Amino acid sequence: MNVRPARVTDAKTIAHLTQGLCEHHGDTSSLTAETIASLIDQAGFLTFATCGDPVVGYVAYYRVTQLHAQEFGLYVHHLYVEPDARGQGIGQKLMTYVEQQALAGGMTYVQVSADPDNQMASAYLSMDYEESPPNTARRFLKNLKSHP
Repeated sequence: MNVRPARVTDAKTIAHLTQGLCEHHGDTSSLTAETIASLIDQAGFLTFATCGDPVVGYVAYYRVTQLHAQEFGLYVHHLYVEPDARGQGIGQKLMTYVEQQALAGGMTYVQVSADPDNQMASAYLSMDYEESPPNTARRFLKNLKSHP
């Protein structure tokens, strides 16, 4: 099973997979295939990689920085594999792809977060990821749609 960059023609499948990810977390997705297609076309903002033919998994990641330390990396925003395709190493292949992209871009780390109740998250430890201490930073969000 090969991993490759997403194509605009994958947008509908990625939208379906995103809905599966959201359902897994008890959430809903308003992400459309049209939005995904435009993100695939905007190189650098958000990159998708897909696995399989037909596509049974995807990873969405973007560039991040620790500016004070001059460290650059990639943040994995989504990683999802269809339930019927799990246990075949697809998630690991997708993560390896991200790591290769980071190294090719001169970056020094890949970061991923997981829901505390996600039992699959221990797989990151088997891929040599180290669990960070719980984040004690306060986070703030302003919804710009409701504050013109």
